[in-house]
Amino acid sequence: MLRLPALGTVLRQNPGEAPSHPSDPIIASLPVQRRLAPVEVGALVDAYRQGVPVEELAASFRINRTTVLGHVRRHGVPKRERRALQEEHVGRAAQLYAEGRSADWVAAHLGVAASTVRRALKEAGVTMRARGRQPRFPLEA
Repeated sequence: MLRLPALGTVLRQNPGEAPSHPSDPIIASLPVQRRLAPVEVGALVDAYRQGVPVEELAASFRINRTTVLGHVRRHGVPKRERRALQEEHVGRAAQLYAEGRSADWVAAHLGVAASTVRRALKEAGVTMRARGRQPRFPLEA
């Protein structure tokens, strides 16, 4: 649903510019809706089928990611699995984690979110350490 600015709000060509005086009215901009031509939609759907990430498609076509998914769905293309950590990388992630690396470090190394690494390691049966800095050597009792 389109949300219009409040009454008294002035719409200007350059909504990003700062007001020149404190009493100047608030500047708002309306969201821009970009409609893709049928040729562009076809290219978008083909790129999605080839595995291009949704965020990359949204940026390159200058549309929202939900619009990308809507076009794909309307063309009957099955949704891809959300698992960002490929199966072959789970073993490597478990190895790095077992060597003492943090889940955050492993995630940065593999180029995925830390929550993705934690979820994959838990699903793989890895016992997770408590979050936060761990002592390097066992404390003496």
